[in-house]
Amino acid sequence: MISKDLLGCATARNKGTCNNRLNIRRDALEASVLSGLHTHLMEPELFREFCQEFTREVNRLRIERGADIEAQRRELERTERELDKAIQAILEVYRERS
Repeated sequence: MISKDLLGCATARNKGTCNNRLNIRRDALEASVLSGLHTHLMEPELFREFCQEFTREVNRLRIERGADIEAQRRELERTERELDKAIQAILEVYRERS
């Protein structure tokens, strides 16, 4: 967004490092998108297909996110075990010197 009502490349506008000077009014883009949705998704079969595909994708992302969380949990547990071992080794050396 390059302003409240205008969409375009913010880098081109703010930094000048992008050559993309195209922009579109937000209300024009929204009207175009809504018109396309109305034209193409108001047909019952297309709408049904869209809903099924959308649901499949949302479910896939949930499963993927769940797997990522589980992998991160396992990594955290492994790191905590390694940290505990390191602390115990340091304490053992300290006890031997006392």
